[in-house]
Amino acid sequence: MAELLDAQDRFGNGSSLGPVGRVDDQTLVADYSAAVTFTAPDMGSNSLHIGIDPALLRPIEPSELQGPVGGTGPVGNIDAPAGSTTATDAELVALAAQMTAAYQGRIGVSYAIVDGRNLADDAMFDGGRSTSTCTSGFAAWHSTTRTYGIVTAGHCRDIQRMHGVNLPWVTGYAGTTADAQFHKIPTGAGHQLKSQFAYTEHSPPRVRVVQGTETRTNMRGDFICHTGKRSGVSCGEVTHIYYQPKNSGACEASELGGPATCGAYFVRVHGTALQSCSGDSGGPWYRDTTAYGIHKSSNSENDCTRLGVVAVFSSIDEVESFLGVDVMVSHNVTIG
Repeated sequence: MAELLDAQDRFGNGSSLGPVGRVDDQTLVADYSAAVTFTAPDMGSNSLHIGIDPALLRPIEPSELQGPVGGTGPVGNIDAPAGSTTATDAELVALAAQMTAAYQGRIGVSYAIVDGRNLADDAMFDGGRSTSTCTSGFAAWHSTTRTYGIVTAGHCRDIQRMHGVNLPWVTGYAGTTADAQFHKIPTGAGHQLKSQFAYTEHSPPRVRVVQGTETRTNMRGDFICHTGKRSGVSCGEVTHIYYQPKNSGACEASELGGPATCGAYFVRVHGTALQSCSGDSGGPWYRDTTAYGIHKSSNSENDCTRLGVVAVFSSIDEVESFLGVDVMVSHNVTIG
């Protein structure tokens, strides 16, 4: 059971499948994460079951949303995509064969690709939750595309899902002023987007509703906390509000082919009990019910138990400006 649980965790974090997102690695496994609806150890067969739904890999039709109404905040509906939403048996068998061949020798335990059709959750979406490779930040409204969604870190993979639901990428990357991207919430029976975020490690986590946002220039000296899917909840003090990360690949590369560079727009935090590791990226930074930003990086060397780390995040005002979004405050919306 311990080996199966470990393999399940590594599969969910992508670490058992080799490098992700590198075009120079010829052994790169195709990304099937959007089709996975669940994973579960099966003691009867002593294997890891990976449930899939081929319908989740189909392109999602463009959707129209209604914008803000009466000054009370965005209220919208999404029309259902055209065509059948249920995968056929033939589609299931074909995708299972592809995934079995692709994952051969890469998961570390016996596994079986099984029927996971119609098991993707009719989900409630909010901040501080696990996504495919990162953590969700805050609920937001993108006025240009007239879509609702969540923000996370721009260096995360463009393909993200939450609760087994594929979240289509709209905009974002690791830029010079913010490391952020925006994913819309697709059509689904009962899909809800809430302006809240998880702030404890209880099961289920307790949540707080976003009541406002803070500007970067007012953050210095504040004691704030963050939520990450792997390190949990921890806190520290803002030490720099004009922080400029210098590690290669941290931000946008030069148009002339030079190294990636960041501007002095990021925020640094330190605390004796502060923790962070891979997978926390994009998660919310906050104080009480005020949104401060989304997680970028730390010096933990991917040690989830290490204390006293230095962490860096993109301030929420820079994220909003960079992505062209508004963080949702004190309201919810049902999407299709």
